[in-house]
Amino acid sequence: MRPGDDPDFWLRHVRFGVGVSFGLLALSVPYVWLRAGELQHLLLLIIAVTSVFTLGVRLLPWTRMLQTRRALWFFYAWSTVATLAITLAAAADGGVNSPMLLYYAVPMLFAAIAYPQRSVLVLGGVMLLTVGVMTVATDVTEPGRVWLTLGVLALSSWAFAYAAGNYRRSAQRTEALAERLALQVNVDSLTGCMNHRAFQEVLAGEVARAQRSGTPIALLLGDIDHFKQVNDRHGHRVGDDVLERVGVALREHARAGDHVARVGGEEFAVLLHDADLPAALEAAQRFRRCVGQITDPVPVTMSFGAAVLPGMTDTVESLCETADLGLYAAKRSGRDCVSVHGQGPSTPDDREAVHTRVSTLLSSGGLHSVFQPIVDVRTGAVLAYEALARVRDSQLRPDQWLELAEESGQRSQLEGAMLDAALNSWPYGPDGPRLFVNLSPDALAAGIVWPRLERMGSHTVIEISERDPVSNYEPLRSTLDELRSRGVGLAIDDVGAGHANMRHILELRPDYVKIDRSLVMDVDQHPMQASLLAAITAFANEHGVTIIGEGIERPDEANTLARLGIHLGQGYLLARPSFPPPSPLWPERSGLRHGAAHARRLSH
Repeated sequence: MRPGDDPDFWLRHVRFGVGVSFGLLALSVPYVWLRAGELQHLLLLIIAVTSVFTLGVRLLPWTRMLQTRRALWFFYAWSTVATLAITLAAAADGGVNSPMLLYYAVPMLFAAIAYPQRSVLVLGGVMLLTVGVMTVATDVTEPGRVWLTLGVLALSSWAFAYAAGNYRRSAQRTEALAERLALQVNVDSLTGCMNHRAFQEVLAGEVARAQRSGTPIALLLGDIDHFKQVNDRHGHRVGDDVLERVGVALREHARAGDHVARVGGEEFAVLLHDADLPAALEAAQRFRRCVGQITDPVPVTMSFGAAVLPGMTDTVESLCETADLGLYAAKRSGRDCVSVHGQGPSTPDDREAVHTRVSTLLSSGGLHSVFQPIVDVRTGAVLAYEALARVRDSQLRPDQWLELAEESGQRSQLEGAMLDAALNSWPYGPDGPRLFVNLSPDALAAGIVWPRLERMGSHTVIEISERDPVSNYEPLRSTLDELRSRGVGLAIDDVGAGHANMRHILELRPDYVKIDRSLVMDVDQHPMQASLLAAITAFANEHGVTIIGEGIERPDEANTLARLGIHLGQGYLLARPSFPPPSPLWPERSGLRHGAAHARRLSH
């Protein structure tokens, strides 16, 4: 135990020592006053000087003194002065015959509580030596009493030294336990990285510091590619081994002062101090390559999204959201890469090539739509459909084409073409079931719906993803209100994905909320996840919003959603996207009768 380790302990120690000292000085005054003798005045002087010294000790600036490890020497000095005062008082009172020698227990007790064991033994040895010298210099009338005093003092020294050792060992055990608890609170036990809670605290502090100083910081969000397949094919033990190796690789390749954290199941974050966007991208590529060198127990790749502050964002929330959108873009671009949300190709030649590629797709008629039913999980009835774009003869998914179109400034045109493909192939007309179509806020702002509004009709529901950033809600809200006045509905998609903060729900007042697959997956096995969905459902019911669960793949997931009051769902368990779409009378179709019966069983 050192003064700098626990200032509160040492302040209490000072108060204890001062209190005991004043108590013994108070007891000494009547003893000396009643004792007749020519040295009475000398004893009273010693008591007075000791009282003044003790008061001075109490008034010292201990809070400042305890900031240095030299403070322990102040305590040694105090014990030395106290021992000297007791020795002088005892010598004036008759040497070894004086009962004041019993006061030696005070500095010994003070030392035993906090000093190292060796210091207690040294103090006891000094006291024994002092009594020995005093014995030689004193006219001893009772030798037995002297030997008894020496024996008691020696035994007390040993006892107090033993107590000091025990106390120190106990303090060390307590300190080690506190360190272990702090480690458990702040560190992910599997990977050795900082955990999510601790990382959020560090992130908030670093963002505040960057805002004050203007020094850039960067956030990298990384996700292990296809990690669910690793768990499914090889088991969770192999999955844990992969997580541990990834955590070690990231920590080994991070700079001193950077913070590496595991913030989700297979998601990691790296906070880079004093790093602009080029430095962040270079670091992300370094991390991606070092993770790519992991081949045992299975080959591993990792995707990263990057964001910097200031420049791209200005708050903790927007920093996380921008990095998460970059990660999402990296996933959509084929994984094992680094992406920055909203950043186009790096050279004009690349830009021109992408523009030509998207233009070719728009003019070739290569877009078509498939339709996935939205089903009442209690009855199996098809109540609505979601239109999903597909690209003929292309290895890229539609979301990858949208990413390319965004880079070349053609996203609104491509979304308009996807909407045309859905409306042109929709077989049930305006009097049929609801048709959900995906549009971004930027496409709505560009006005692509107005030339198509008559074909859309009142059966259409526009889906806006919770992932799509909105800088100004007012014009978007005005557009949606006008569409609503013509019967067009609104759904917020991907609710609960990534760093989505549900602000779209509060600002846009949707008719439907679609729960992301990440909250639906294994909901039957996670009570906290189910409680969260129950809370969202209660909020939606209170405000007249319909909930739809996405990505239902297991019967138990559908059962749990139905029990929570989420009666509409879509996913491969219920029906895959197809063209032509299944009939709204799907339960009566002979080819799908088994699926309908299964859906009806889900409600019981």
